[in-house]
Amino acid sequence: FIVCISVLSFFMLTPKPPEIAPEVNNIDKVEHVIAFLILTILFRYSICSKKIDRPIFFVVLTVLILCSYGVLIEYLQGFTGRSRDIADVFSDMAGVLGGCLLMVLI
Repeated sequence: FIVCISVLSFFMLTPKPPEIAPEVNNIDKVEHVIAFLILTILFRYSICSKKIDRPIFFVVLTVLILCSYGVLIEYLQGFTGRSRDIADVFSDMAGVLGGCLLMVLI
């Protein structure tokens, strides 16, 4: 989890590299959803590898921590020459909620 969040923070806070391939509309939103879904699953297993007794507590804790992280990263991007985008925050939240749903169902 720590390695993943460190790598994710590095890539989200470095200035945007030049485009070398044609950009697909809104593909970055899909990337945000996938990254935060994976981050949610890693977060869950870094807390406890067994079945969680109180899944609602886990969901609330995860949503608060990882959505706050998503908002913070998006805010900090404004200081790195990248643009802030509220749609990225919503994509992050969708990934977190999707990861929580998977964890509750598993």
